[in-house]
Amino acid sequence: YVDKGVSLTISDCKFENNKAANLGGAIYQDGNSNNVKITDTVFNQKTATGGAAIQFYAESANPYQNIEISGCKFTNNVATANDAWGGSAVTFNQATGVTITDSVFDNNFARASGALLFDYCSDVVVNSCNFANNNATQYAGAIFFKTPRYGANVPGKFTNCNFINNT
Repeated sequence: YVDKGVSLTISDCKFENNKAANLGGAIYQDGNSNNVKITDTVFNQKTATGGAAIQFYAESANPYQNIEISGCKFTNNVATANDAWGGSAVTFNQATGVTITDSVFDNNFARASGALLFDYCSDVVVNSCNFANNNATQYAGAIFFKTPRYGANVPGKFTNCNFINNT
């Protein structure tokens, strides 16, 4: 658990077989933090109701800014929620300036989105990532943009990504 206003840097770590009774199987960051950076880290076999590996949750008046995820691997994560909050690997709520590069999302499962869920987000850039074998029972096998951030015309940009066998 990371509290409001705390910047977060994680590098070269491994989170395996973690569970949360609610959100964020490995990391739950509660609100309004800037400059989050997670690099070269493995998130494997997480279970939570939403954001099975990571849950970013902020208030609408003061969203997350500048979240970077690079060189990470998200595998075998399961979100158990029976509602639209069930983003499996990473769930972002109220964020702007999200950049995800050179990361792998493989064999993640949830109701809403198998790999990534963006709710009230904008300025999302995903580059050179692989999405394979992710599954969702309701919305998107790989990525779900639930609602764009207020006034956002294009919430996300994806380049040089591979999407294979997501259902």
